[in-house]
Amino acid sequence: MTVDDARQARQALLAQRLRRRAATRTVPARPAGTAPPLSFAQERLWFMEQYAPGNRAYLVPVARRIRRAIDADRLTDALRRVMARHEALRTRFPAAGDGIPALVIDEEPAVDLAVVDAADEDAARAAVETLHARGFDLATEQPLRAALVRLAPDDAILAMTAHHIAIDGWSVPLLLAELMTAYDGGDLAPVPVQYGDYAAWQRDQPATGVARWAQRLAGVEPLALPTDRPRPAELTYAGGSVEFEIDAGLAAGVRALADNHGASLYMTILAAYAALLGRHAHQTDLTIGSPVAGRDAPELETVIGCFVNTLVMRVDLSGDPTFTELLLRVRETALTGLADAGTPFERVVADLNLPRDVSRSPLFQALLAVQNYGSAGRGDGLDGYEITAWATRYDLELYVSDTAGGGLWGQFIANTALFDEATVRRLVSHLTALLRGPSPTPSPRWPRSTCATTTNARRRRRGTRRRCPSTGPPPCPGCSPRRSPPRRTRRP
Repeated sequence: MTVDDARQARQALLAQRLRRRAATRTVPARPAGTAPPLSFAQERLWFMEQYAPGNRAYLVPVARRIRRAIDADRLTDALRRVMARHEALRTRFPAAGDGIPALVIDEEPAVDLAVVDAADEDAARAAVETLHARGFDLATEQPLRAALVRLAPDDAILAMTAHHIAIDGWSVPLLLAELMTAYDGGDLAPVPVQYGDYAAWQRDQPATGVARWAQRLAGVEPLALPTDRPRPAELTYAGGSVEFEIDAGLAAGVRALADNHGASLYMTILAAYAALLGRHAHQTDLTIGSPVAGRDAPELETVIGCFVNTLVMRVDLSGDPTFTELLLRVRETALTGLADAGTPFERVVADLNLPRDVSRSPLFQALLAVQNYGSAGRGDGLDGYEITAWATRYDLELYVSDTAGGGLWGQFIANTALFDEATVRRLVSHLTALLRGPSPTPSPRWPRSTCATTTNARRRRRGTRRRCPSTGPPPCPGCSPRRSPPRRTRRP
C-alpha cells in the first residue's frame, strides 16, 4: 500500500466514524421530575465565574436595530413565552455545601426588560453598553436580561445579555427568531428536548475520545506570539476588535483551492491562520482552538443552551511546507479531530492534568471560528447593530463568515493587554497576503527564515514585538503593508 493509499484509507475510516456518530446519536427526554446534572461546559463556566465574578468574557452580548414601532408590554410577554420554552434560560446555579454548584430550574421566567428612552445615538449606545457590561449572580438570577432602547416611535435597539452558561452562538438567532415570532403572534414549534436532557445524556456517554485527544495534545507548548507589552502575571480579558473583508474574487479562489484538495473553507482558513501564527511566533508546532456546534443529534438544533464544544487543532508546520502541503496536513488533522468532536473539551483538559498557568488559557491561546449561522433567523424588521466593546479569554480570536456578495467577512478580537490595534491590522494584511498567495494556483515555498526576528528571551526582556524585515530576498508574503479594509456595521 502506498502512502497515498494509506492516507485515503484513513480518511475513509474517519468519514465512516463521523457518519456513524451522527446517525446513532439521539438525546432522550429525562424522566419527569428528575433534576438534571450540569453539563461539562456549565460546570467549567460556573467555576470560572467563581474565579472572576462578573467577567465580561463569559457574557454573550446581542444587539439589533428595530425600525418599526414596538410595544414594550408585548415584547415582555414574548420574551416570557420564549424563556418558558427553554429551561436553560430559567436556570440558576446556587453553590452547594461541598463547593459544587446545584442546579435550580425556576418554573416561572423572571423577565427583565428595561425600557430606555435615548435622546440620541450616543445615549443609546451608552445604554446598550451598560447592559452588556453588567454581569450575573448565577445563584440568584436567571441568565438573561434585555433592554428596549428607544430613539423614536419607530426606531429602537433591542439589546440582550446572556451568560454563556445558558447560551451559545448558535442559540442567538434561535432566540431572536422565536422572540419576534412570539411578538407577532405566530406559532412556535414544540421544543423536542430540554438542555437538562442533553446534560443528563452527556454525563452518561463513555469517555472514548479522551485518550486519543490526550495523545494528540501531549507536550504542546504555549503560543509565543510577539506582543506589544509583556504578558501580565494573570490572564486579562479586555478585547479590541478589527474587522475586515475579503473580496469576492479572492474568496472564490480560496473556496476553489479548498475544493480542489478535498478540503473545506474552514480547513483552508485554518491552514492560513496557522501559517500566519507560526511565522510570527517562529514555531513549527502550535495549537488553535475551534468551536463546534455540539448539536449532532437533530433534536438539539432548535434548543437554546450552551452546546458548543472546543476542538484543539495541533498543526505541524515543520519542513517548510508549501501551502498546498500544509493544507493537506491540516485537512487530515481536522478530520481526525472532528471524528472525536463529541469529547468535551473540559474532560480533555482534566485528563491532561496540565501545570497551572494563570497567565494564559489552557491548551491554546488563539481561536478560529468559521461561522455558518450568522444571519439565520433574525426575523422581520431586525437589522444589525455594531457592538464596540469586546472581551476575550484568549490572546487572539479570528471569526470568518460568508457575505451576501460572495466575499468573506472577518474579525480579529485581540487581548488589548498584549496587542495594539496597529499590530492586529498588520496581521490582517499578512493573513490576506497568505490567502492571496496560494489562490487559485498552488503556492511556492515561503521560507520561514525570511521573517528574521529577535530571540524570544531578548523580546521578553525588552517587551517588544518582532517585525518582519522590509527588505531582503525573498520577502515573506505578509511583509508588504496593505490598506486596512473598511469596517462593517455588524458582527454576524
